[in-house]
Amino acid sequence: MSMGGIEATNVQEITRTLLVETPSDSEDITFLYTDEALRIRQMTAILVGSSVPSVTWTLRHNTDRSAAGSEVVNGGTTTTNTTSGQDIVTFNNADVPSDSFLWFETTAQSGIVNEISITILY
Repeated sequence: MSMGGIEATNVQEITRTLLVETPSDSEDITFLYTDEALRIRQMTAILVGSSVPSVTWTLRHNTDRSAAGSEVVNGGTTTTNTTSGQDIVTFNNADVPSDSFLWFETTAQSGIVNEISITILY
């Protein structure tokens, strides 16, 4: 759409949520497949649990699901928040190429974790 010499574009933001019940310290779960390139703008994580729940997790992407993949946040993120959610807006590799898988991995879990929810905005 053109407005007096200024072109306006419509940018659609999409959210997707992954909910994992009783996550272990070695989850490896496909989150989504995209045939179009996308840029992650925010990730929000929250736990349901007790006894000081904690999960260390990461999102990875690659065109080959069996590859190591690129981490969205190098070294992952440790989530302990059980009330308002933890917003992650600083990334090392937020650009997911077309024809790629995005997957969720955990590397540590402690306390009683009934579920972890990860929402991405892209």
